[in-house]
Amino acid sequence: MSSYNRRTSRSSTKKMRPTINKNNKNNKYNGTKTKKSRKRTILKIFIAFLSFLIILAATGIIYLSYLSKTLPTWDESAFDQSTTSKIYDMDDNVVSMKFQDQNRTPITYSQMSPDFITAILATEDADFYSHNGFSLKGIIRSVFNNLITTGRPGGASTITQQLARGVLLVNEDTTSVNYVRKIREILLAMQIEDRLTKEEILTNYVNTIAYGHGAYGVEAAAITYFDKSAKELTLIEAVLLAGLPQAPSNYDPFKNPERALARRNIVIDRLLAVNYIDENKAKELKEMPIVLKAGVPNQAVNEKKELANYQYFTDYVTAEADELISAKNLESLYNGGYKIYTTLDTKVQSAMETVYNKTSLFPKGMGGVEPESAMAIIDQETGSIRGLVGGRSYVVEMGFNRAVSAKRSPGSTFKPIVSYGPAFEKGILSPSMIVKDSPEPKLLDGTGEVYNFNNYSGNFVGNVSVRTAIKNSINTVAVRVLDEITPRYGYDFALRLGITTLSPNEKDNLSMALGGLQNGVTPLEMARAFGVFGNGGVLVESNSIRRIEDSFGNIIYESKPKSNQAISPEVAYMINSVLVDVVNNGTGANAKIYKRQIAGKTGTTDLIVDGANKKDGNGDLWFVGYTPQLSGAVWIGYDKNSSTSYLQKAKYGSGKAAYIWSQVMSIVLQGQPYLTFEKPSGIIEMQVDPKTGLPTEASTGKKDIFIKGLLPTKPSSTLNLPSEGKAVKSETSIKLTWTGTASIEYIISRVDTEGKSTVIAKIKGNTYTDETPEDAKSYIIKSPDGEIVINL
Repeated sequence: MSSYNRRTSRSSTKKMRPTINKNNKNNKYNGTKTKKSRKRTILKIFIAFLSFLIILAATGIIYLSYLSKTLPTWDESAFDQSTTSKIYDMDDNVVSMKFQDQNRTPITYSQMSPDFITAILATEDADFYSHNGFSLKGIIRSVFNNLITTGRPGGASTITQQLARGVLLVNEDTTSVNYVRKIREILLAMQIEDRLTKEEILTNYVNTIAYGHGAYGVEAAAITYFDKSAKELTLIEAVLLAGLPQAPSNYDPFKNPERALARRNIVIDRLLAVNYIDENKAKELKEMPIVLKAGVPNQAVNEKKELANYQYFTDYVTAEADELISAKNLESLYNGGYKIYTTLDTKVQSAMETVYNKTSLFPKGMGGVEPESAMAIIDQETGSIRGLVGGRSYVVEMGFNRAVSAKRSPGSTFKPIVSYGPAFEKGILSPSMIVKDSPEPKLLDGTGEVYNFNNYSGNFVGNVSVRTAIKNSINTVAVRVLDEITPRYGYDFALRLGITTLSPNEKDNLSMALGGLQNGVTPLEMARAFGVFGNGGVLVESNSIRRIEDSFGNIIYESKPKSNQAISPEVAYMINSVLVDVVNNGTGANAKIYKRQIAGKTGTTDLIVDGANKKDGNGDLWFVGYTPQLSGAVWIGYDKNSSTSYLQKAKYGSGKAAYIWSQVMSIVLQGQPYLTFEKPSGIIEMQVDPKTGLPTEASTGKKDIFIKGLLPTKPSSTLNLPSEGKAVKSETSIKLTWTGTASIEYIISRVDTEGKSTVIAKIKGNTYTDETPEDAKSYIIKSPDGEIVINL
């Protein structure tokens, strides 16, 4: 039969096939056929599904068996260890391993506050006592959340899993999404549950997690934040600590009290959810303020003594690194095995520590209390912090570092920042210009009230050059210059130099010229600001960490400090020129170093005790200086002045700070080239008028520097100089007019054709009429500050 006929035959057969009546129960053929077909189909599906499950289960078992072989060998002693993070100096030498067994006091379960135990369980693992190491409910919730969001798998870790991750999987990569790692955590968690009791697991957990500020374990945390043991914690204190392990730097109650409060309230809500407290108690707890009492943490002594140095610097780096690592949600710094490469120059740091150990260099204490001191040194070209000393002795690990945290009034060291630098930039002032050192006339501050100011010595010298005024730190001149350029301009100039602590209220504040600030500044901030002058006007962002690597060598942070041309090279050089004079011949003479070109400025502040100015003492002593290589700031003073503990003015001035600076820098600069500040092309040298200090074409025998294109043309407004004189002749008289201060006395002299000068009047005002001019050729109008000649 042909294929055509076969197709036709099948078609015909199909058409002739009788219709099946589904409702006909007597249709034996139809019912039997359909049931058997359906059963076969179901059976096939079931077999296929069962085969799939068997294969899936077998694969899972094989894979789990494989993963179990890759797990670390069980070692219970691992719960007492942490992976050390190392800190390196600028030459990649290890300088600190301080995190190994740092600030940890292991305690037993019974030595913990019951409130803390409940708070940590409610926060981290409410089902801790009912699971066997992992929470199936939590895993399902986490998987669902991770399906609808992006990022690392999270939200399913029990306390046991966290313990496994923090102790047994400490060297695992946690920087990317890794579900395999989660499975390994679960397998290890099951092992832990099988080998340890619940109390042992919880005790190991709270003894190993980090709470910030170097506190490692709840006992150290309780001492660090409340100066008490973990067993003595109150409910509200326990709640605060229970919220810290998630992100210690982020919820640091010392630095971020608002975030810490919000996190604490979340823990309170968790306690409410597990019925440990009722709603009234929760409300009561939330209304309580955070009250801290910083204690002295247990400080572990490193066995390698040579690596236990440079604590102030390494503490600062620790805080910086901890913040960077926490922001990336990575393994804790305290057990993550990180390599932290810093900008520390051990030669600089060692020199600082050597000098600071010499008690004889510092002022003697009063009332049994020794004054404190701090110093910061930076490389202004790179912004790298080379050394930090935060006090005269290192007392508490991660304690108060005055070099970076103590905000003090800078005194006269602020004059170049808010008065002279801005005035040079505006072109209304130059180093040679004559200004007036006088308490008169009075000036009004931003509130419209008279601002009273005086010189440190209480004396006034009258007319003086800007260069001399800066060299001798004359207060009246700095205040009058700031008044002329306006405090707002000086404020903005300071911001450009990297001063970050100014209050907006100081935009109209004349006391800013003398360092009278609402918030104060830190030594590090001042070193950076003066470094802008030494770096040709370029501000480079301060940095202490070059890069951070994890335990696998992956770079998780690399420093890329920002820089910008904050002021012109010419303005920077003008400041360099006058501040070199301060060291060579002025108040900063104690900072001299043989053959070194050093620029710097001294500063002192008034001693205020109980709101009153104590005339026989100083509040702060400063010296901020720099070379073409490095910039450094030294502060000396009491953390809190009192009527019995202060710096005696008769004995101790800013020269003490300058001498300490020179002692450190003379060691640091040994073997370094002798450099000078490079003069920009926009700096020119010109003859100056000895009366006004203005540039002149005449040969006067006196020269100084100016900025090309910014030559001052008018005498300083601080002088009572007559100017713009005119003479108008009539038939019988000559009327003289000039610009000047009408309230001061002018001496009028007539010069005849033979050159003879005769005083004809002494008047107050701006006009005078000579009724008997006779053979007058010219007139001389003289004020206390100078004179002009009016030719006919």
